[in-house]
Amino acid sequence: MYFPNYSRRRQKQLKRLKTIEKLEKEIKKKKGSVEEKKVDNVNFNEDPNDQENIFNAKPTTSELTAKSVPKEYPQLLCVPIHGRPLFPGFFKTIFLEDPDVIKSVQNLVKKNQPYMGVFLNRVKEEDSNKDEKTGDKILSDDQVYHTGVFCEIISTHVTGLNQNRLSVVLFPYRRIKFNKLINLNQVSLKSTKKVDVSSSNFNLASGSAIASDEVSVEKDTSTNVVSEYNEDILPINAHLSSLSVSLVNVENLEDLKIQNREYVRAASTEILNVLKEMSQINVLVRDHIVAFSISTGGDAFTDPARFSDFVSAICHGDPTELQEIVETLSIDERVTKALTVIKKELENFKLGNKIVSNVEERIGKKNQEYFLMEQMKTIKKELGIDGDGKDRLIFKFKKRAATLNMPAEEILKLSTLEPAAAEYNVTRNYLEWITSIPWGKSSTENFDISRAKKILDEDHFGLKDVKDRILEFIAVGKLRKSIEGKIICFVGPPGVGKTSIGKSIAKSLGREFYRFSVGGLNDVAEIKGHRRTYVGAMPGKVIQAMKKVQTENPLIMIDEIDKLGKGHQGDPASALLELLDPEQNNNFLDHYMDLPMDLSKVLFVCTANTIDTIPAPLLDRMEVITLSGYIAEEKLEIAKKYLTPAAKIQSGLEQNSNVILTEEALNSIIKYWCRESGVRNLKKQIEKVFRKAALKLVKFEQGYDTALIDNANNANDAKAAEFDAATNENVTGQCKIEITSENLKDYIGSPNFTSERMYETTPPGVVMGLAWSSMGGTPLYTESILEAPITESSKPNFNRTGQLGEVMKESSVISYSFAKSLMTRKYPENKFFEKASIHLHVPEGATPKDGPSAGVTMTTSLLSLALNTSVSSDVAMTGELTLTGKVLKIGGLKEKCIAAKQSGIKKIFMPKSNKPDWEEIPDYIRNGLTPHFVEWYDEIFNAIFSLDKQ
Repeated sequence: MYFPNYSRRRQKQLKRLKTIEKLEKEIKKKKGSVEEKKVDNVNFNEDPNDQENIFNAKPTTSELTAKSVPKEYPQLLCVPIHGRPLFPGFFKTIFLEDPDVIKSVQNLVKKNQPYMGVFLNRVKEEDSNKDEKTGDKILSDDQVYHTGVFCEIISTHVTGLNQNRLSVVLFPYRRIKFNKLINLNQVSLKSTKKVDVSSSNFNLASGSAIASDEVSVEKDTSTNVVSEYNEDILPINAHLSSLSVSLVNVENLEDLKIQNREYVRAASTEILNVLKEMSQINVLVRDHIVAFSISTGGDAFTDPARFSDFVSAICHGDPTELQEIVETLSIDERVTKALTVIKKELENFKLGNKIVSNVEERIGKKNQEYFLMEQMKTIKKELGIDGDGKDRLIFKFKKRAATLNMPAEEILKLSTLEPAAAEYNVTRNYLEWITSIPWGKSSTENFDISRAKKILDEDHFGLKDVKDRILEFIAVGKLRKSIEGKIICFVGPPGVGKTSIGKSIAKSLGREFYRFSVGGLNDVAEIKGHRRTYVGAMPGKVIQAMKKVQTENPLIMIDEIDKLGKGHQGDPASALLELLDPEQNNNFLDHYMDLPMDLSKVLFVCTANTIDTIPAPLLDRMEVITLSGYIAEEKLEIAKKYLTPAAKIQSGLEQNSNVILTEEALNSIIKYWCRESGVRNLKKQIEKVFRKAALKLVKFEQGYDTALIDNANNANDAKAAEFDAATNENVTGQCKIEITSENLKDYIGSPNFTSERMYETTPPGVVMGLAWSSMGGTPLYTESILEAPITESSKPNFNRTGQLGEVMKESSVISYSFAKSLMTRKYPENKFFEKASIHLHVPEGATPKDGPSAGVTMTTSLLSLALNTSVSSDVAMTGELTLTGKVLKIGGLKEKCIAAKQSGIKKIFMPKSNKPDWEEIPDYIRNGLTPHFVEWYDEIFNAIFSLDKQ
């Protein structure tokens, strides 16, 4: 890593190098030359203040030899340090901030007892909590590692803005062991035996800097023995008893003897090779090696223990690994661990050097490109070639691309093309698209459940399943802190709000909304995009949507997905398989863009009227939510809350309270004009009412007298009447228009339906069934008549009409066969089916009909005709019938119940297996309907035809 103040520090290093070179020359004369190699790159990580203080505070040899260092010093002032441990023989600067500790250090120096212990903290400074920080004190035995160093205080210097910090230069002599912590707040000074502390002189070789904050200096210590001491404070530390500091009873640790000298020598050789390689990369390592060679006389193998400490001292390894080396007394193991640490350091140096080279190469390449581009601009200017237009275009694309994660090859390609080139416009259009896509941009999600529910309820009435699913979607996103894309498909009849609910969902989620329809689409390029080689090529619909919304997580609605086409230009449904697959669309590849696009955050909402025409693989990728049609009560609420206010605004009557559409009139519109499942036609009729009302209001306000116009004898009189009426503009508010069921015809014409159902009373042979389609549920009558009187010569015949599908034709044959079988069992004397020529018809012959669910209805119609018995007009039925009379499950029960409720039906016969579907239908639909669940047709027969067998 680079140090910020490298240039300034490099000057200081050069000064030191001159001094070192003089020393090297002397060593070469005595011990031979020391190999020296040039180092081009510098890579180090040090504290500049720490290093500078060390060099300034370096004592002279004469100063150190004037002092005597005790060999035994059983009780020490000890401080904890962070970062990395100290190694014997190498200077270290530490900083103290605790007032008591600072005062105690200054007292030790004044009393000529400049010795203290240093132990490494177990917890890193950045990992410790604010309340757990201990500062410069050891508060417990387990706070620090129990192997540290015995140090001499070389010099002190007060620093800090408020002069509240003490810089202390230490020289570690030996390893010591932490035995017992003495708490000065709890121990009183006791009488002690006389302690004889004698000392002798010691010698200290001249030292040089070893690491960023350590100097390699060797000291030969003499003996100062403390003969006896007790566990309380010794007299040598009596002056510290009034201060809150950490005193520790310690003992010296001696290195073990070498077990395998050959191994130690081989490991030391390998370490030396690593150091030589490092010296080629980092100039400071070279300085350290030279200084260490001077202090050892050029032979590193004479003292492998010290050599291991030197290697560890110059490394910036993990503090735990370095502390293990401090704790290792076996020289064999210490050399091994030192080799491991120095090899890691070498790898870090190599990686840093590689990064430096890559950065310099990249910067040099950019400078070269800039220089060449400027030259090219100058040449074009001299040639009179106007490149401003293209330059501005390139500048615009580069500005866009600067904020996006996208390739830059096409921009470079455009810069080399001339505007007249055929490929110029192709590349330009491609860059317009690629720089307009929101690469990596997302809108902020809103996870407020209550807000989303409020928005959904304000915009749409009912649709409980849809609203619940969206709220679940938001809840999952809130718990996961992110929302993944989903594919939801709304299936229901037209006009129930499938498309409009998409906008409300986007609004509730805080997402952008985009809609496109695929109804009748037969070109796969509309989904996947065109190839760039085609004239007029464009990306697909999805990429166009992303450009429009400018976010990676919009809500995209694919409308009318059940009406996809298929032609010679491909199958769009197959293209949608990749688009709507959550496992694949994170790398969606558009043919035009030719770049993977992440669509995994997009919420896709599809709409369809039926799932029958959707391919099975595509349907399998979507979560289908069925939207049923509305009953009359729901339509009334929708008309009052949503359609009427919107229609008044569209007609310019929102501020006019004199135009009133009564609830009675709305009920009549729903009952006699709008019986479809949706509310689209209801909306049209209400808008038509208010348009007529607006016309009447304007005529009245302008005094438009229609009678005068009609009775005018000539055109001039009519024009004069219109002019006089137009000048009267102050009659507003005097005209009140109330639309009721009585005058509703004046606004929207005659009703489309005159009664609730086709038959008010059903004759024999007529039974109401129930059907459903993509348009919703509907009543489906079945009629049976006798074509000719029954005579002895009559022959049986069975005709069917009503545009029946193949399945329904088969169902009618089954019904006919079962009806004959049932009559044979229950009424053996009745020979009706043996002689009768029967015609079965399903009304509204222009409408195609198919499906098996009319089986029980057709059977009941035939039996009603055979028994000449009418079925109650408030009874309807649905169910598939087998030849044995078993009633099977049907689909669309909710839609069929809505149709039955709209037709005034009270009893519905349905398969017993549809009971769970009935229980899921909302109560407001079930109210007024009595279900009869049957498993066999005999149950229907016994309930309807309660006749004497005779």
